[in-house]
Amino acid sequence: MRKKVGRHAPCPCGSRRKYTHCCGATGPASLAGLTPGIRMKGGVRCDPNAEGFIVMVHTWENAAGHGEPTEWRTPEVFPTAKAAMRYYTTTIRPALARLMAHVTQGQTDATVVHRKLE
Repeated sequence: MRKKVGRHAPCPCGSRRKYTHCCGATGPASLAGLTPGIRMKGGVRCDPNAEGFIVMVHTWENAAGHGEPTEWRTPEVFPTAKAAMRYYTTTIRPALARLMAHVTQGQTDATVVHRKLE
């Protein structure tokens, strides 16, 4: 049985942030600066300059994903890939789904395919 984490306790993901401001955040993710594209793919990667892991989204203007993507990243830096992936799956991925639903709202010829890659 999992022990409940207090709101002001350190986050168990290892980010050294309060649980409320990390994996326990209930507010919507800020996707400020992210321009929706025809194809979008998110994930995490190591950033040696930031000395940690970042969450990023690549955007292409074509369905095949050809050419150089535009990269958007969150300002948060995580100590482990697991912590960054947890943030992506619990915060960024749902925000992307809401963004794409909003963009295609009212368009009868738009098709959105959303695949969750784990």
